[in-house]
Amino acid sequence: MRQSFQKRRRRGAESERLRTSDPILFTEGQVVDLPVGGLAHGGRGVGRLEGFVFLVDGALPGDLVRVRVTRRRPSYAEAETLEILRPSRQREEPRCGHQGECGGCAWMALSSEGQLRAKRRLLIDALRKASGPARIEVSEVLPSPRRFGYRNHLDLTFGQREGRLVL
Repeated sequence: MRQSFQKRRRRGAESERLRTSDPILFTEGQVVDLPVGGLAHGGRGVGRLEGFVFLVDGALPGDLVRVRVTRRRPSYAEAETLEILRPSRQREEPRCGHQGECGGCAWMALSSEGQLRAKRRLLIDALRKASGPARIEVSEVLPSPRRFGYRNHLDLTFGQREGRLVL
């Protein structure tokens, strides 16, 4: 199903919405509405528009999101979520108040079942890439007996504010 996007200028910004009849030349700063169909390694949502791939921070499979292109590459673009237009049925309220900031729980807003499916899909994709056309069979991913409190990964970013070290 093709979606039509209306051209529109944002006040004070050069971003514009696309119409599907426009040449597809996504540029940094451009704003588009994007359906998200999968997850990439690291937790970014993967969406496609007119055959072009977007890696989107803060998006989950099944979301329809409004994004701003932050980095353009020849075969894909990186984007940030500006607004979730239609949330995925797999989206849950994150239990951690720091979700999305520290990087330790990129998939916390995704249901447990969705996380298991995504992990299995990523494993299958990696094995297929490494093995070529060979048939790959991967069992279902087993969930941890504990849904929370089992992780030991944390990414911290330090900086300075008013001459003081901040986390």
